Amino acid sequence: MPQIPRETIDQLRNQVDIADVISQDIQLKKQGKNLMGHCPFHEDATPSFSVNEEKQYFYCFSCHRSGDVFSYLEQAHDLSF
Repeated sequence: MPQIPRETIDQLRNQVDIADVISQDIQLKKQGKNLMGHCPFHEDATPSFSVNEEKQYFYCFSCHRSGDVFSYLEQAHDLSF
């Protein structure tokens, strides 16, 4: 199976807004420079899931999952690259 060139992956990542993708699954609210919401990976009483639009990166302060838009889709929707 041929691999997707790194340049193609980087171009796609740069064209997609991680907040748009994640907000299809969970509600995000602006808090300071980040967006916050309830983590989709564990039961969450208070919002601990942070999305940084500038860096196109997510991080959960409770379960410590993190990554870019591709790793979010892989983890949240049980997909493989």
